[in-house]
Amino acid sequence: MLQTAPLHAFHVVRMIAALLLSLVAIFVFSGSADAAVFGTDERTRLDTHDAALEQKIGTLTATDNGSFCTAFCVAPDMIATASHCLFGTAATPGPKLRALRFKLAESTLFDAGTAIAGRAIANQSQHVISGTRRLAVMPPIGAAEDWAVAQLDQPVCKAGGLAMTTKSSAEIMQAAARGEIYQVAVHADLSDAKLHRGGPCVLDNQLHTISQSAISRDFLAPDSILFHTCDTGGGSSGSPLLINTPVGPEVVALNVGTYVRARSVPTARTSSPDAERGVPIANTAIAIPEIATAIAELTDRQPLTSRAAIRRVQQLLSTAGLYRGVISGSVSTALITAVKQFEEQQGAPVSGSLDQHLITDLERWHQNRAPQIMSLVPIRDATSRRQP
Repeated sequence: MLQTAPLHAFHVVRMIAALLLSLVAIFVFSGSADAAVFGTDERTRLDTHDAALEQKIGTLTATDNGSFCTAFCVAPDMIATASHCLFGTAATPGPKLRALRFKLAESTLFDAGTAIAGRAIANQSQHVISGTRRLAVMPPIGAAEDWAVAQLDQPVCKAGGLAMTTKSSAEIMQAAARGEIYQVAVHADLSDAKLHRGGPCVLDNQLHTISQSAISRDFLAPDSILFHTCDTGGGSSGSPLLINTPVGPEVVALNVGTYVRARSVPTARTSSPDAERGVPIANTAIAIPEIATAIAELTDRQPLTSRAAIRRVQQLLSTAGLYRGVISGSVSTALITAVKQFEEQQGAPVSGSLDQHLITDLERWHQNRAPQIMSLVPIRDATSRRQP
């Protein structure tokens, strides 16, 4: 009996190891140069019919390391893309916002691209609205939050933005069944950096290779995710899935990554979140209602873009006794803290946002306080005159 115990222990250890391997085998991939091709590679260069899309879709490139994603215009000075293209993931850090440049596909090689607004005053993060800034890439995967809208330093989208569809998920699935959904993106695994069209995209939220219970376990908000089989490569994160309408193409979803089974678990120390890539199950895209809401919010917010405006905020907060820093015209932690304190005092939502609404609220507060401040001046003067 003592001789068989070691053998029994070996089998127990092996069974536990196999169980652990199966528990960590799920991973969503969001951006290597590898391609996720399902069957025949259907990606082709845009033809003359689609050429106008080069005025509305382009690349968001990090100038410090050359990595890029696809992004598309949603307004003359605003783009949409995947959140991890700006902020990275919980496993890998993202680029510096100041290093990012957007460049339309129709641009020349000599075009340096356009920065995210607020770069001159270190205020770029205020010009971005995103679903998350720390994407969870391990179950429960936060793919449904992997979206971002960013305001640009210049209105380079002269042709305007792509329209956001108002179709329901059911209507989008029906359109896909008719072969009407396609994707337009830049792919790092292809020989050129031009836009390519892929499709028709098959949308299948009833994946046959994996159970619905596994999908529910692996993803946060799985109902907001559209699993599709349009062929993708690195750099296609942030690209639009489109449908043609009588008034032009509409965005029906945002491509964010690939759902795979991998043999290794990414960590913050790994150079690539998919160091040992497994078999792709499907590509993932997300519905766009949140993006449409973010566009409206960013447009209404009017974030401050000049040093003069920031100095005005600093002066007003300084007079209110909330800001004690230098009147520099640059954004700092001390300034954001002062803004939050002001918002809290006013009973407003605490956001720390530096926008035109903030200046209006500060100026209104000072106008309401002016009579009280002026009434104190004669008293101070009179007191000082009575002193020997």
